[in-house]
Amino acid sequence: MNKITKNSLKAKRRKQNKNGLSVVKGIKDLKNLLSEGYYEYLIALAGGGVCSRKSIYYHPKEKIFEITNWIDGSKQLLTQKQLMSKGYTNIGYALRRRALIVNLKEKT
Repeated sequence: MNKITKNSLKAKRRKQNKNGLSVVKGIKDLKNLLSEGYYEYLIALAGGGVCSRKSIYYHPKEKIFEITNWIDGSKQLLTQKQLMSKGYTNIGYALRRRALIVNLKEKT
């Protein structure tokens, strides 16, 4: 039987569209989703005209995010500061623009 946590209840109650897509509201929200097993994300920029798929994992002991960019298979290990910096990735930019999307129907 799955352990029900405060975070998992939040994920089930979040606002989502009929396809299960929901906007990630910030870095704390992202960490909560990652701790609940939601690792697949989309970045939708330019009004949804530009999309980028990412797998994101968080290693809390090391305080490191591990990102796989699906477009080319490249991987990055980033601190939270680097994650939020556009010089390393567009994830922080997407978070600030409310353009980082999680599919709540796809839990890995």
